[in-house]
Amino acid sequence: MKKILKKLITFQSDKDHPQEIKKCFNFVVDYLKKSALKVKTYSSNKSLSLVAARKLKKNYHYILSGHLDVVPADYKNAFKPIIKGNRLYGRGASDMKGPDSAMIKLITDRDLKDVDCALMLTTDEEIGGFNGANYLLNKKNYSCQAAIIPDSGDNFQLTLAEKGLIHVKIKAQGKAVHGSQPWQGENAIEKLITVFQQIKKSLPQTTKKNRWLPTVNLGKIKGGDATNKVPSRAEMYLDFRYPQKKDQKKILNLLKKIKNKHKKIDYQILAKDSILINSPKNKQLQKTIKVAKKEGINLKFYKAHGASDGRFFSAKGIPTIMFKPQCSQAHVDNEWIDLKSLEKFYQILKKLLQQ
Repeated sequence: MKKILKKLITFQSDKDHPQEIKKCFNFVVDYLKKSALKVKTYSSNKSLSLVAARKLKKNYHYILSGHLDVVPADYKNAFKPIIKGNRLYGRGASDMKGPDSAMIKLITDRDLKDVDCALMLTTDEEIGGFNGANYLLNKKNYSCQAAIIPDSGDNFQLTLAEKGLIHVKIKAQGKAVHGSQPWQGENAIEKLITVFQQIKKSLPQTTKKNRWLPTVNLGKIKGGDATNKVPSRAEMYLDFRYPQKKDQKKILNLLKKIKNKHKKIDYQILAKDSILINSPKNKQLQKTIKVAKKEGINLKFYKAHGASDGRFFSAKGIPTIMFKPQCSQAHVDNEWIDLKSLEKFYQILKKLLQQ
């Protein structure tokens, strides 16, 4: 497992390096085929994905689901795996090449040859997952009784819910004039700042005691082409997260109101996804808790603010088993995973599949 993980991390498989994604993908395909597994590969809008099993079909008891893509990294040795003590450092160690290595080993484990399961790996989760997990479930009709998706629930927390998301681009038009006489023009960037402030004030304020509320993040803003010129065009990109179904409609109505209130303001929905909800009484989750407890791990329920490919399974009524070993947060510098914990994680999943 450690050998697989070290190799996976050497590939700079982010959105800016499609050839590295392909190399990483091909490495996994070759590894699985050499392990006597049958592998079916797909490409949707240039995004690669695979399904591997001892017997290829469309419905399984379990699907092990993961992604091989990572977010970009600009720190030293990000794609050079380094081991210090029990920790292995490198981009993707936590999110999610560490868990991937466990699932690759699981699907090739001879002790599990009679288990009805498949491995599903995609390469576009970090940019939405629409041409990966979404494509395989909704276009290629793969399904299962339960999905194991270790892309949430750091440090042996069992994910009960994930927030939904809405990604929006808002454009503003203004009037360009010389920067020394701003009163004669209309500053498009200032318009966007005003709009963002109004949006933020319209959402509830989170507190230390309650973060499970709708939020908005201004992720990117651009406009203007000179310091001494009033910008006539600008655009900003907002990331809304929400915990309840009704929140989606409220956010969409808020955007309509903003557009109607402000002249020369328009918006475009870039992505819109529903929330993920698991019942704590679900038989699959309860079984997972019991298996982990026998292995000395107490899985605690957790609500995730981020989103994952689990939402595509949840939307089809498929229970999602989501927890990870001891590891760092995703997308941080010097990302790491604990190797002893990864082995414990492997044993829990193996016992679960054997139930």
